Formats: sequence, C-alpha cells, structure tokens
Amino acid sequence: MVSFKLDRLVREFMAEDLGLEQIDRRYPRFLSMAISALRDLRYDNIGGYEKEVVLDVNDNDTVDLPLDYIDYYAIGVCSNGELSGLGVNTNLCDVAKDDCGNRTEDTQVLESDTMGVFSYYTDYNDKGEHLGGNFGVGGGRSNIGQYKIYPDKGYIALQGYTGSQIILRYKADIQSVNGDYEVHPYDVQPIKDWIWYKYVSKSRSSNLGTIQLAERAYAKSKKQAQKRHSSFSVREFLNAYRSGFRGSPRV
Repeated sequence: MVSFKLDRLVREFMAEDLGLEQIDRRYPRFLSMAISALRDLRYDNIGGYEKEVVLDVNDNDTVDLPLDYIDYYAIGVCSNGELSGLGVNTNLCDVAKDDCGNRTEDTQVLESDTMGVFSYYTDYNDKGEHLGGNFGVGGGRSNIGQYKIYPDKGYIALQGYTGSQIILRYKADIQSVNGDYEVHPYDVQPIKDWIWYKYVSKSRSSNLGTIQLAERAYAKSKKQAQKRHSSFSVREFLNAYRSGFRGSPRV
C-alpha cells in the first residue's frame, strides 16, 4: 500500500495550497494542525492508529491501561498463533481500595459473591424441572476469563483469568505522532482540507463565506474517506460469498 509520511503531506500543502517556494518557520504550526486532523479522524473511527501491547496482570487481578488508550479492539491471549479473546462481563464491579484510594490486592467485589447474586439465578417449575434462564449475566463468556474496562479509572478488571499477561489491541491517541507517521492514502485529502479549514479560520483576512466553504470541503472529504475505509474489496467479497456457498446435489 502506498502511503505518505506526514512530513511530506505538510510540505505539499504548504507548496500547493499556500504557494510557498520554501518551507519557513510556520512548518511546525502546520504539522501541529495535521496531527490534530489525525486525532479528529480517529475519534470518528476513520482509518485507525492501532497498537498492540502485552500488559502485565497486577496482583489484584487488574491491568493498567496505556496512557494513550482511547478504545479497544480486542483483549486476549496468543494461542496457536491466533488471538483468543477473553469474554466481556459487564457485572464485574470496581475493585476494592484502601484508605488512600489506591486499588488493593483484595478483590472482594470480583469474587464468587457477585457471581452468586447474578449468575446462578435460575427458574424451576412445580415438578422441580429446570427451566433454564441465567438472568443478569453479562454476555461474551469465555473459558479463558472475563474482563470489564474502566477507562475513566485507567484499568481493566479481570475475573477467572490465571495468566500473568494479556494482549491489548487498541485505538491509541495521536499524542506521540511526528512527521515520520505514515498516513493512509484515503486520509491525505481530508487532512489537507482540515489544515486549510483551520488556517482560514484563524486568518484575519478570511470572511465567513470562505471559512464555511473550507469547513464543508473538510466534511465532504472526511465522509469520502470513511466510505473508502469501510468498503468491501473484491477479494473480501469473494471470500464472503464462497464461505456462504454450499453445493447441493442435483435431483
């Protein structure tokens, strides 16, 4: 896949859109605008700044989230060369804290008492026959273990997981991006349109009409990039078609 470095994109914008023959002291400003464009695109799930890390499990069955964490794609362990996911359990409670507000090794609220309240509530008829129905249980059960993410508190709570590490595949913030960042081809035009929109918005010589036109141009190219990222390729279409096709004998 052909890609642009962010540095090249910014230099092209300064040359093509502003007519600058050489890069001047305003380059850092435009690079900062380009990074803010990436952040805006990622917040709307366009493209993706995806990272995968191996994280240690703490003694209190929690895992600290990375500082640049925004949202997750998968949580699990590597098994036979593939990522096997843990199951989400929305019934997991916040872990216990000491008098100073720090999380402790005591995981009272994650133990079997919680499971006893929610997981094993079932129903029987007057003949003692089990009617099924485990009510109050979060979905996504897994024999590896379960998890619940507390993004505002910066950790993942685990239950029933015996390993010492997990794999977290997640959407990362753009805070550490620089000019060497590889930009997806679909995102080049919306990033340039964002820079132009921010540039004219801060320019004293720009009127309201110019600013509105720049804003609409960015919205249009952003929507186009979103469509391109989410579209099926021919190969994906054929794979999906063949996986659902089953031959039947003639009669």
